[in-house]
Amino acid sequence: MRKIRQLVVHTAAADIANVDVSEIDDWHRKRGWKGIGYHYVIIDDRHGSLPDGALQEGRPEEEVGAHVAGLNRFSIGVCCVGHGDRRDFTVKQKDTLTDLLAQLAQRYDVPVENIIGQREVNRLIDRGEVEEEFRTSKTCPGTLLDMGKIRRLVASKLGASQPAAMAPPKDLIDAMDVIAANERLLGNALGEWRCFFFSGEMRGLSRPKSFRNRGSRAE
Repeated sequence: MRKIRQLVVHTAAADIANVDVSEIDDWHRKRGWKGIGYHYVIIDDRHGSLPDGALQEGRPEEEVGAHVAGLNRFSIGVCCVGHGDRRDFTVKQKDTLTDLLAQLAQRYDVPVENIIGQREVNRLIDRGEVEEEFRTSKTCPGTLLDMGKIRRLVASKLGASQPAAMAPPKDLIDAMDVIAANERLLGNALGEWRCFFFSGEMRGLSRPKSFRNRGSRAE
C-alpha cells in the first residue's frame, strides 16, 4: 500500500453538464496520459443520468495519480465536477466529499491539516516541504470553496479536534494593507489580486484596513 501524506481536492474546471469519470478520462488521455489522473470524481446536479453527489472511482488508489505536480507520489486526488471559480459545489457534493475525505484520512492515517486544495500546495512550498518548481498559480479547487471549512467538517466527522486556523504573520497583513491602499497601481493584475484576497481561506484572516468596509466579495 502506498504511503499517503496528503488528500488533495480539485475542481474539474468545466462549467458544463454531464461531466463524469468517462469524460475526464477522455480529456486526460488526449493529453497523453494513461488515463484519468484523479482517484475519485464527485458528480454535480447537472448530469443526465447520475444523481447529484454520486461518487465515482477513477484511477485505483494504489496507483500514483496525475493531479498535483510535486505531490502525486504520496497523495490521493478527489475531483468535484463543476468549476469552483464560477459556481460553488453543491451541498450533496460537499457531503460526499467530506464523507470520503474522512474515510480516506482514517484509512491512511492522514492528519486533517493535510487535506488541501490544489492551490494550497504553495503553502507546502513556502515551508520547504515541496520544491519551488511546483509552485502553482491555479485557484483549484476554486475561489468559492473554503478549504478551512471542509477541514473542519472532516474533523467533525472523525470526532477529532478541529484544526486551528493558520494565524497570518503580521508582515503578511502589513503587506496586504500596502497593496490594498495602492491597488490602482496594479493595472491588469487587479483582478488576480482581488481573486486572491476574496478566496475562501483569506476570508478568515484579518482584513487590510483599506478593504474593511468593502463587503465580502470583489467589486
